[in-house]
Amino acid sequence: MKKTAAILAAFVLLAGVFCGGGEKKPEATQTTQPAAAAANVPAGYPAEAFAELTKPELDKYVKALPTVAEVLKKAAFKPTASDQPDIVGDLGKTVEGMMAVAGVDKAITDAGTTVPEFRATTYKVMATNAALAMGLAEAMMGGMDAQGADKDKVEQAKAEIAKAKAVFDQVPKANQALIMEYSEQLKPIDELGNE
Repeated sequence: MKKTAAILAAFVLLAGVFCGGGEKKPEATQTTQPAAAAANVPAGYPAEAFAELTKPELDKYVKALPTVAEVLKKAAFKPTASDQPDIVGDLGKTVEGMMAVAGVDKAITDAGTTVPEFRATTYKVMATNAALAMGLAEAMMGGMDAQGADKDKVEQAKAEIAKAKAVFDQVPKANQALIMEYSEQLKPIDELGNE
């Protein structure tokens, strides 16, 4: 079970924008989804995680991201991966864990943004990455089914992906197009924990 949890968590949290390959690039439409509309999310998730991303917001974010990523790497930061699969909860714990690392706040403010702004944008970026990865995660589980993997574990993983998909489907589609546009500049967040 721990292996399945680790695979799911690593897949969704770290694969990010690169797991969207093969899927049609979403169109950038002006859909304004109220942040309070997000359902089925754990307590502590900011409503902004499901709000629309903007270019100015991402421009500020990617300016701070390389330095923040360096601080996290030096601290040997690893994304959260629960023993029991919890994609949505682990994403939130990962973001909060990043913010708690010594030196991250200084790296953020030195780059000209604030900790609350960076945190909210990190949630949006990570939630959007997860939304992009959901289709591929479902396909991966189907492949494991076909390979004769442990049926109970596959069913449990499918249930966790379905639960996460219900949450991450609330991410505005316009965010996905913007994340794809900024994919090169967002690589530092995708590389966390890969060492």
